[in-house]
Amino acid sequence: MTRENMRRYAVDRESDFSLLGKEWTVLPGVYPSGSFSSTEFFARQDIYPKPGGTFLEIGCGAGVIAVTAATSGCGAVTATDINPEAVRNTEINAHRHGVAGKVSVRHGDLFDPLEADAEFDAVFWNSNGVEMPGDYRHRSTYERAFFDPGYKSHRHYIEHGLRHVSAGGRLFLGFSGHGNAALLHDFAERAGVTLVERARSGGATRVYRHPHLLLELVRA
Repeated sequence: MTRENMRRYAVDRESDFSLLGKEWTVLPGVYPSGSFSSTEFFARQDIYPKPGGTFLEIGCGAGVIAVTAATSGCGAVTATDINPEAVRNTEINAHRHGVAGKVSVRHGDLFDPLEADAEFDAVFWNSNGVEMPGDYRHRSTYERAFFDPGYKSHRHYIEHGLRHVSAGGRLFLGFSGHGNAALLHDFAERAGVTLVERARSGGATRVYRHPHLLLELVRA
């Protein structure tokens, strides 16, 4: 993902897009799920718990996956995002699709908005897989949806994610073929975690030259 592509598909006003047979709202400064194929690919995968289960989405953006989880039978859905406009956007789409009572949206980075002992039956993050130098400073909150300086967010997710998974639950990472897989596996090995590939997209799209990868994190 280049900065040029990131800017090209950014929305500058509130607008609607179609995805998964539904209409969605996207706000300015929020990850434009309708323009990138990753959201639809991951939303169609087996990332949701059994009906009645609890689901956590990290980095919810416009809320497509969180809302899909709620409309697919989850008993309760929690979503977090470091972008306050993404929090508002997810709330808008939860209301739009009649699941506002099931979806709790919180502002903050990764697991920070959660209680220390919060657990879920399934956890998913469509990560900001573009590695940047460790001292890189984001130019906007929007950039945080794409760029991870020093892969600090990925490391934190790998090291802390399983703490928020209930017994028998599952922890997923939506990753990209253009990401630093070697560093990801190094983090996992150090944390005593194994990365298992569960699904892979067909390959290049009009935006991406690399496949999307659904990884499950399991204790080694």
